[in-house]
Amino acid sequence: MTVNISDYSISTDKSKLNFNVIYNFIANSYWAKGIPKSVMQSAIDNSMCFNT
Repeated sequence: MTVNISDYSISTDKSKLNFNVIYNFIANSYWAKGIPKSVMQSAIDNSMCFNT
């Protein structure tokens, strides 16, 4: 589903997510430092994701 409001678009389409950007941000955080890519992918696959 995609909703457009003014200049913003909010979508639940996971194909629009940039996995590498998300992974690099999370994997460099203090609370998930070095998280395996497979775990991050599983988290995304099993989550309700929104992107703008």
